[in-house]
Amino acid sequence: MLTRKQVNQIRQTIKHKRLRSFRLESEVIDFMSCAVEEYMAAGDSFETALQKVSAEMDRKELVKAQKRTVTISKPNTIDMLQNFIKIAWRNFAKYKVNTAINVLGLVMGLSTSIIIGLYLKHEFSHDSMYPDLDQLYRVNTISRMGQSPDHSEAVSQKLRDAAKAEIPEIIEASNLRLFFYNRPLRWNENTYFDFNFVAVHQDFFEMFGIEMLKGEASVLYENPRAVFVSDTQAEIVFGDTDPLGKMISILTAAGTEEFEVKGVFKSMPSNSYFKAESWNDFDILTSVATNLQITGDEGHWRSINNPLFVKIAADAEEQVVVDKLNAILKANMDKTYYEHYLQPVSDLYLNQLGYEIDASGDLNQLYIFSVIAVLILLIACINYVNLTTAQAGVRLKEVGIRKVIGAKRGQFVFQFLTEALMVSLFSMVLSLVLVYYLVPSLNSNYALNLSTDFTQGVKPLLAFFGVMLLVSLLCGTYPGFYLSRKKPHQLLKSGDAVKSGAGIFRKVLVVLQYATSITLVIATLVITNQLRFMSDRDLGFDKEQVVYLDMGYQLGKEYGETLFNEIGKESGITSASLTGNSLGLGFMTGNGIRINDMDLKDEQVHQVLPPDWDFKETLGLELVEGRWFGKNFGTDRKEGFVVNEAFVKHFGLDEPLGTPLNRNFQSGTILGVAKDFHYRSMHHTIEPLVMHMHPYEEFGYHQIAL
Repeated sequence: MLTRKQVNQIRQTIKHKRLRSFRLESEVIDFMSCAVEEYMAAGDSFETALQKVSAEMDRKELVKAQKRTVTISKPNTIDMLQNFIKIAWRNFAKYKVNTAINVLGLVMGLSTSIIIGLYLKHEFSHDSMYPDLDQLYRVNTISRMGQSPDHSEAVSQKLRDAAKAEIPEIIEASNLRLFFYNRPLRWNENTYFDFNFVAVHQDFFEMFGIEMLKGEASVLYENPRAVFVSDTQAEIVFGDTDPLGKMISILTAAGTEEFEVKGVFKSMPSNSYFKAESWNDFDILTSVATNLQITGDEGHWRSINNPLFVKIAADAEEQVVVDKLNAILKANMDKTYYEHYLQPVSDLYLNQLGYEIDASGDLNQLYIFSVIAVLILLIACINYVNLTTAQAGVRLKEVGIRKVIGAKRGQFVFQFLTEALMVSLFSMVLSLVLVYYLVPSLNSNYALNLSTDFTQGVKPLLAFFGVMLLVSLLCGTYPGFYLSRKKPHQLLKSGDAVKSGAGIFRKVLVVLQYATSITLVIATLVITNQLRFMSDRDLGFDKEQVVYLDMGYQLGKEYGETLFNEIGKESGITSASLTGNSLGLGFMTGNGIRINDMDLKDEQVHQVLPPDWDFKETLGLELVEGRWFGKNFGTDRKEGFVVNEAFVKHFGLDEPLGTPLNRNFQSGTILGVAKDFHYRSMHHTIEPLVMHMHPYEEFGYHQIAL
């Protein structure tokens, strides 16, 4: 009988032959031990016998035996996967309620996350379609005429040509001039409204990659009174008729202006700045030269009323361009009332760089949506894990038998991952179908532009596949580890072995699920209450049953009084008033304001609103002092002003009534003080406001409040 030391020496010999990981190692040790004992019985020493036996061993034959053994002992992966799928399908069919709850939870979580993901994709992709995006900027303006700096996205229309000529770093530049808005367009005896007619410079087409479907961009600047129409507008006006060469008419105050359609361009996508900002949207384009030919308005340096976009050289420094822009202002103005700075076009929608100018998108809102999407998906995954581990007791024998016949921990994890993948795949398919049918309703009810074309490029498919794998990993990994850690005798003995469930970890999951769900419910209630608060809060004027009829500037000037008189005869209208602005939209005209004997150099810019006689009654405004404009007072129209409480507080007026006031060189006195009302968004504090009337024959009223 060999000693333990001698057996270990035989084991070391096998190791030196590089057969340490051999699957039949124990059998080889037994074989060599027997052979050594036979040589020792014949009179050889242990060392001699071991050398003889080692020399007689054929390593190649042993390797072949090892390969045959591996083939027998290693299970076929495909067969194993088929078995896992078969078992999973049986469990799904057997435990229908649990399966339905898991699938329903994942479908709701995935559907919500996908919809939020589509929204985030649309929002974060704004303005990403322009060529050389990192070189495109909008020129903004800071006006310092008022009590605080006022930021605007407009400049003097004279700045473009001067900047293009004097600043070599600017390689392309274009204004965006609103030519006609809400004017009647006639073609083939039909009349159309609701379009933006805009004038741009030729650089605009190159800067923003305007895609021409018919015609060339240069044609617009070679032919006076030539226009391009968007494909959307062309379909509205011309239908199936080829628009090229057709003459369209725009009715203006001075008469009718004729234009010839020379091209069709592709409408800007919904995630473009020019769609998000309705005033900068364009359905019909013409040249700036055509605009000047008709209007004769060359502008002046003090008037800021047009957006200006520039493309600077790739190696140009932004601050250098800004300094040169402001140098042009100083060279062309006796007194500089404002200055310019550049804002990247890529930042116009979300304003991630924090410029002091309102943005259409809300970056904080997008971050909140991102967190909500992750939390909802996490809740669905936790729900799956909790139900699966809670159901572990009914699968103990299955797991125990698998462990008895040699199943490894990794195989259990793979089995539960397979089941989770099947559930998540089925849930993902149902979610995509649900999203496909929900998105059109969401788009129409909430003015969204979500796309359900999931085949656009590889990225959406990779994203869906990645989410599915992530859900599978989150759902399947822990149950597999949890069940595989139990000993076979525990699993086969009784269900008592797992009564403790998944222990602390499962309790943590339950608490996390409830805490997250409660947090989302509370957040929803808070947001709902906040919206209800904003909806029900007294704004200082009546908003219920009040609508605005927008006539447009020119139509209001020509036909506003006639239309207003006819509307007043309608029995369903209890009150109506002409006005120059809608309350609550956040936009009011700024005018130069002086009080008492204030010098012109101390003039301040404040918000102004042109109402009519019945505006106070129609909107339910309250006066704290004085009176409203009266038809019996002949001077009120030209010399009367009503201010708000914020105006009185700003100027520190102890006795505001009768105070001399000058608005853009229109002199008069304060007739009354109105109680403060929110004429802008509730995100803004109430600022000083001056209300004045306009004679009907003058430009000023373009809306009717009903």
